[in-house]
Amino acid sequence: MLLPLLVGALAQSTLGGLLDLLSVACDSTQAFLRKHWSDVCIQQTMYTLGPVEVELNVSAYRLWAAVKDMESLLPRVMPVLRASVEIEGDGGAGSIRYIKFPADVSTKIFSIERIDVMDDDTYTEVHTLIGGEIDRQYSFYRSTKTFTPVDIGLTVATWFVEYEPLDDSSAPEYPKQMFLAFIKAIEAYLVSHDDYA
Repeated sequence: MLLPLLVGALAQSTLGGLLDLLSVACDSTQAFLRKHWSDVCIQQTMYTLGPVEVELNVSAYRLWAAVKDMESLLPRVMPVLRASVEIEGDGGAGSIRYIKFPADVSTKIFSIERIDVMDDDTYTEVHTLIGGEIDRQYSFYRSTKTFTPVDIGLTVATWFVEYEPLDDSSAPEYPKQMFLAFIKAIEAYLVSHDDYA
């Protein structure tokens, strides 16, 4: 009896339609579908933010070298955050990055990111959020950062996000503001230091 209902609901391709048709089903089946439906329909409900672009007075090469060294760079460019970064792997595609911030007595993991792309030719990094505090807002979150040389000592940093919020109030404005603050802090650091030459 449940199979014809599922087939009909899948033909409608909406979670609401599926839940309406399953009103006779047990609560645990409905809860399961609410939790996992976005995995099935991710292409239908994906949102984007960006591209956000900012021009920086530093070469793309130096900027890219600095971004790839986030483990040691973040505490130097934004010491007030008292943040730390840990990498499992070699820092390339497939590596896992943990970004942590102190919260009172214990340290909270802000994000756990899987690095999907780290392209030295195009100065592009893509990562997918797989855990941490910020992950509680999204069922899917993928960020792309690209650093494009414009002129000698001039780069355009571009940030673009694809995401699936768990509710309508979870637009990624905070990560956008963090990106802008971080990238401007890197620029200020590189302008005043000779690192990453």
